[in-house]
Amino acid sequence: CLLGVHICLAQGKKDIQASFNDYVNLPREVAFAHLNNSLYLKEETIGFSVYVFDKNTKKSSTKTTNVYTVITDENNKTIKKQLIWAKEGKAIGTFSIDSAFTKGNYTFKAYTNWMKNFDEQNLYAQSIKIIDPDIPDNDEIKTISSKLDAQFLPEGGHLVSDTENTIGVVIKDTLGYGVPDITGRVLNTKGEIVSNFKTNHVGISKFLLRHYSQSSYSVEIDFRNRIQTFDLSAAEQKGLNLTLNQMSSKVILTFNTNAQTLPIIKNKPYTLFIHNGNQSKTIPIEFENDTKVTKAIVRKDLFAGINIFTVFTEENAPILERIFFNYEGIESLKTAEAFTQKNKDSLLIQVPVNDLKP
Repeated sequence: CLLGVHICLAQGKKDIQASFNDYVNLPREVAFAHLNNSLYLKEETIGFSVYVFDKNTKKSSTKTTNVYTVITDENNKTIKKQLIWAKEGKAIGTFSIDSAFTKGNYTFKAYTNWMKNFDEQNLYAQSIKIIDPDIPDNDEIKTISSKLDAQFLPEGGHLVSDTENTIGVVIKDTLGYGVPDITGRVLNTKGEIVSNFKTNHVGISKFLLRHYSQSSYSVEIDFRNRIQTFDLSAAEQKGLNLTLNQMSSKVILTFNTNAQTLPIIKNKPYTLFIHNGNQSKTIPIEFENDTKVTKAIVRKDLFAGINIFTVFTEENAPILERIFFNYEGIESLKTAEAFTQKNKDSLLIQVPVNDLKP
């Protein structure tokens, strides 16, 4: 039975709320940049625009006047740096690729002085590559081999034995691209198929698994007429996990534990803490006689955009975390067919957007 949950401020959990309020009390800035390229030749110019916005309001930072931009090499040594003026959260600048640069990989960084006051500095960093035509490129051409990089990630961060787990799947090729339409099957110690999955267009999938403590598990993946086998990591004997499912108007959070853990956490006041980096809400969680607790949250009671779900123990220790994007309250615009026109050595591309408000 799924019951709607009224989100409230949990009594006796003010330490979490107070800590969060102290954490977000001071404004945070986030930087993002657009570069004119990611691959450059010697003597070319790196052109860029930097955008600084307020992390809480999600709007341009009107207080920022200076932006620091730095280019470092592979050893994190500063090659060039520049302080540029920002107006209404935007700054533009250039770097000349002169004799200070050699062939190789570099990192462009942009940040404000205010960001340096916090542990999480929210600076922008982007990798760029510089080619010198006078130096032969002896790098080996990378090819896609049949070897896969497969990651199996339990939802919430914990794989718990003797209970149901949701496990995310990410499959990439040797160039780091997601591999679509890959089928896989999960086998137990006896070689029996206990679950299966198929990746989507970007190489992501998930599957359900009841991980029994007396068994070990592996995953077989069919790729290019070859079967590749991967071992699943061992499950924790005690712990808590979560599964998030979506309904039309609600988000369903299911918290699972096992018989070994239930006596330890039974009737203890756990807290589901929900925040978006600025605002927060809490929901009480308590295991009684069942190893499963389900909370149904109406979408409109969540924050529009990113919601971070964190579970705290009665000692206010975080043990689970899950990020969810809520489209409820997000206005979306549709683009019309793009128009492209050639003008000498350039292309003019226009993408009309319907109902765009200035």
